Amino acid sequence: MNTYDDDRTAELLAQALNEEAAFTQPHPDALQRIQERIAAGYSSDRARGTGGWTSRTNAGRPSWGWLGGAFGAGLATAAVITTVVLIGNQGADNSAPPATQPTQSEPSQTEPTQQEPTASEPTASEPTGTEPTEAEPTGEVPTVAEPTATEPTGVEPAGTHEGVYDPNAPADRQVTMYYVGPEGRLYAEPHTLPVVPEDALAAVQEWWTSLPIDPDLMPVMMGRPDLQVVDVSQSGQTTTIALEGPEGPTSEDQGFLEGDHLIGSPKHQQDQILLYYQALLRTAGVEGEARFAYNGEIIDESTGVRLDPLRAMPDEEVRAWIDIVTPVEGQRVSNPVTVTVSANVFEGHVNWELYDEAGTKLDDGFVTTAMGVWRQADIELGMLEEGTYSIRCFESSAEDGRPINIVDKTFRVE
Repeated sequence: MNTYDDDRTAELLAQALNEEAAFTQPHPDALQRIQERIAAGYSSDRARGTGGWTSRTNAGRPSWGWLGGAFGAGLATAAVITTVVLIGNQGADNSAPPATQPTQSEPSQTEPTQQEPTASEPTASEPTGTEPTEAEPTGEVPTVAEPTATEPTGVEPAGTHEGVYDPNAPADRQVTMYYVGPEGRLYAEPHTLPVVPEDALAAVQEWWTSLPIDPDLMPVMMGRPDLQVVDVSQSGQTTTIALEGPEGPTSEDQGFLEGDHLIGSPKHQQDQILLYYQALLRTAGVEGEARFAYNGEIIDESTGVRLDPLRAMPDEEVRAWIDIVTPVEGQRVSNPVTVTVSANVFEGHVNWELYDEAGTKLDDGFVTTAMGVWRQADIELGMLEEGTYSIRCFESSAEDGRPINIVDKTFRVE
């Protein structure tokens, strides 16, 4: 059912189209080129990094559903009108030069127009500086040389990669990552770097760009791919983590971390985001407080989280009550097999169960760690046949005996 506003909108759109048609010369392949642009808009440099999470966390790019409805339909209509005008207007000076890489936010710049670029405009094979030249008139469509979300000025986008652990590598190449687990606590996971890190910067860069080895720790949030960690410095009890990325209102509007499927009220979502910052601080070795600098400027707040300063929270508030230290998820081990667990639970009592690849329980028992502090204990599994196994550790609830604080690892005996 149409309302007065709908009729008025249709009238305005019709008037705009009629006026534009008088000065537009449509190109024969305009429709095909629109379709190509629409298809290009859905490409993703991070398909591996975000799409790979869906089986465990159903995570990916943020889906801004609240921007849908009539407002979204109006934007789509305006985008199609603009695209037709840009393609058909052969003699205009405001056509965009050929772009070297598509972006999702500016689809009109992702394909070259029929007009040959002028001497003052960069071509796809000869990109120039980062700002429009003085020869370009005011109000002209920005050139491709301006920074985009996927091409920050002076900073190469960081690529997402799989975390790797090599138990035979030298100890000085091993760094400890911290990730948020399914129960909202921080779990440790060792990663092996290709070279010996000089300082905490290498560990933070690994956290920013790597996926955890254990799929149970697959992050809902991680470092934005268009930002790069360039420095981690210490002054007294304060650690400064320096980031670089595109110019503009990036940090406070979009946040340093990206992800999806945060649930609950805005306050609850901020608490969840804070946990990921705490994981980053632990990876950086921060024991006091931290600050974040973006393109040389200290940032006060991002996505509702206070960052100047951000204090590292104590173990009791964020550390996993039970964590399996070794083996690492998927690790190949030899006989006799020993599993090391770290825990802080009631009476220090940690139960464990051993399963084969088919899910059949082969053995169970318990070890004693500590209560009030975290302490390690070894689970001696002895000689096992060659094959794949899972070790499951948990605490029995003091209220009803049900398993709580559950953690498991899969390993292979060779």
